[in-house]
Amino acid sequence: WNADQKARHNGESKNKLALNILDYAVKEGMITTEGRKNRITTVQRFFSNPVMKDTLGIVHNDLGDTSRDRPEDDFKKMTKKFIKDLLEGNISSRDNKNEIVKYAHELSQMEGLSTERVKPISIVATTNGAANKIKESKPKKPATPKTLTHNVTVQDALDKLGNFKLQKLYFSLCKVSLIEHTQLICVGYWSFVECLAAVLGAGPNTSMAAFFSKSKLNSYGLGKELNRSGIMEAIKRTSQHGNTTKHAPVAANFHPEQLANDYATMQPLILKCIEEAIERKT
Repeated sequence: WNADQKARHNGESKNKLALNILDYAVKEGMITTEGRKNRITTVQRFFSNPVMKDTLGIVHNDLGDTSRDRPEDDFKKMTKKFIKDLLEGNISSRDNKNEIVKYAHELSQMEGLSTERVKPISIVATTNGAANKIKESKPKKPATPKTLTHNVTVQDALDKLGNFKLQKLYFSLCKVSLIEHTQLICVGYWSFVECLAAVLGAGPNTSMAAFFSKSKLNSYGLGKELNRSGIMEAIKRTSQHGNTTKHAPVAANFHPEQLANDYATMQPLILKCIEEAIERKT
């Protein structure tokens, strides 16, 4: 067992107090779980001192609960300073009573502290309460991708292939704003995939869905059912949305998130196609 585990097992009041202080410091980001190792003896020594406890406003009962009667800002400021000095070795378990009292006095003189006392508030409950607030907070909507993600592997493969048209198309697709120019990217990505299919031998009347058949995907090692189905659905949408956006008088693709997802889904296929085109060229 490490020192913290022994302290929890022994269950003495001074052990629980020290553990609660360290737990509070970890949850408030003042110290890491790794950084707290082998610190409990020093924390026990300092917070066993009544002057030190009074300075920070520590109220500890026999049930193991630790509270503060200092305002939250004051308590955090002094605790943060204590943890900093603990980590930097400015205080240790070898400090005697007089040195601890002197240190407590120095803490009480920190700039910006108030002289207020409040109704005791558990630092354990406060920490748990903070965790509960996080769980109960409103969900945060993820940001819509601003551009199609540039894939270095795909770029390198295109450079190796040496097809200037595909290189320029890929550059523009990953450069232009996906949110502001959804229709341009929709048509552009459709063109990119059709151009790549043409490099591989697809005729002008061959549909994208027909060219990228199950057997084609299987030959690329993309035959796992869920993965293959997802790619094939993305191919259909790319073709349909691109064709509609280009030719229909009013209808178009206005969904940048779906376009970004279809693009990401098809990345393994795109790379395999470029690799095949390189093999044919060589």
